[in-house]
Amino acid sequence: MTQKIGLFIWRFQPFHLGHIDAIKQAKEYGVTEFFIGIGSANKEHTAENPFTYEEREMMISKLLEAQKIKFTIYPIPDMESDEDRKNHIIKNLPKFDVIISGNPRTTSIFKKTEYPICAIKINKEIKSTTIRHLLYIGESEELKKLLPSQILAYLQGINAAKRLGTYFSNEDIWPKIVVDGIVVTKDKCIVIIERKHEPFGYALPGWFVNYGETTEQAIIREMREEIGAYVNIRRIVGVMSNPKRDQRGHIISIVYIADVVSGKLKAGDDAKSLKVVKLEDAKKMDLLFDHNEILEGITSVNYNEKIIFSTNV
Repeated sequence: MTQKIGLFIWRFQPFHLGHIDAIKQAKEYGVTEFFIGIGSANKEHTAENPFTYEEREMMISKLLEAQKIKFTIYPIPDMESDEDRKNHIIKNLPKFDVIISGNPRTTSIFKKTEYPICAIKINKEIKSTTIRHLLYIGESEELKKLLPSQILAYLQGINAAKRLGTYFSNEDIWPKIVVDGIVVTKDKCIVIIERKHEPFGYALPGWFVNYGETTEQAIIREMREEIGAYVNIRRIVGVMSNPKRDQRGHIISIVYIADVVSGKLKAGDDAKSLKVVKLEDAKKMDLLFDHNEILEGITSVNYNEKIIFSTNV
């Protein structure tokens, strides 16, 4: 077999199942040996880069050795420009044959060089930000779906949760705010969306509040963008603030009940599709986040009760 060395660069904060999938795809492409480039090797002890180069080297080495993968690990420090980064890699690493990339930035850096690109299909859309949040709040069962068992054991062994808590506190990282809507149609049904992005599944329509807008403006805007509806807000249903409610991070949801007054219901923005269902049928669905819990507190959805804000907010 012809030997082919592939360079795989990522920050690996931490190394997860998506990276394993990328290595499998590279092997199918014909890569027989891997140069693992640990990006931001000179960044550590922050919320975004909590693990040192040595810790990342250790966790990757233990895993790849167990899988009998031929590899060598190299530090790739952050530099002032992408051009500097590319030149540093070419000058300081031994000769390699191909760039393994599922990252648009890496692809852009090397697309005008002699190196072919092994383009990785993102089959497992796993975000390291999500993993770091789950580590902090201690969601071991969810982490088992995202991390190899050896990596999870290693991170628990170095007490990653305590470390992340310190960094989150020191860097004033605050919860984010979303608005979610129980949107009532004239035939007394509600709208459920199928999410286009991670986490996949069914949920109430909603999204993040933009900087500079009120939550009332946000829910009206988001319903227009995500389900094509102009709505009147009836009232706040509740505030959902459990740090474990959303795997993407500590996200507080302000939930409104609102009535469709105009527009054509259609999936848009973050919604892949939508359904209009009776309240009792929605309660039987397996909804994301804590949306089943939200609906359990709703006994009826009579249309056009007391309105507190209209679409001209």
